[in-house]
Amino acid sequence: MSPVEAPDRSTPPPTSHLFVAVPKGDRVDWLVQKATEVGVGRLTFVDFERSVVRWSGDRADKQLQRLRRIAREASSQSRRVWLPVVDGPIRSSAIPAHAVFADPAGDTFGAAHLGRPVVIGPEGGFVPHEVEGAALCSFGEQVLRVETAAVVAGVLLARA
Repeated sequence: MSPVEAPDRSTPPPTSHLFVAVPKGDRVDWLVQKATEVGVGRLTFVDFERSVVRWSGDRADKQLQRLRRIAREASSQSRRVWLPVVDGPIRSSAIPAHAVFADPAGDTFGAAHLGRPVVIGPEGGFVPHEVEGAALCSFGEQVLRVETAAVVAGVLLARA
């Protein structure tokens, strides 16, 4: 699209989907804001075995309402046409089999991973059964915080 072309609003763009552990403190706000700004289409929060933060019941509903408001504001600021979906929390067992899990032991993120949902685990990492048989991808040698890994994945998926 050239700078003077208006975006096509008739059909939504391809959706990048991140499954993300809930980070501690206000880092979840930053994660939603920045993932929205880089174009992530859907953020699903996940309860992993090693998750430090867990939402349930009324707390989950209030958190999601607040995060959707943050996504709406970030969408306006970044001139996005479509709002991202913000949902969850789900159990890790509900993550689709075709998803790729971010892990330093995985293959470098590349073309084989584009178009697939990316899973960002908790600060303590995944337990073995959560990644058993799953495809793994790496964002480099460094160990990233949950919210940083989510933004990196969002930027890489934007290439799809």
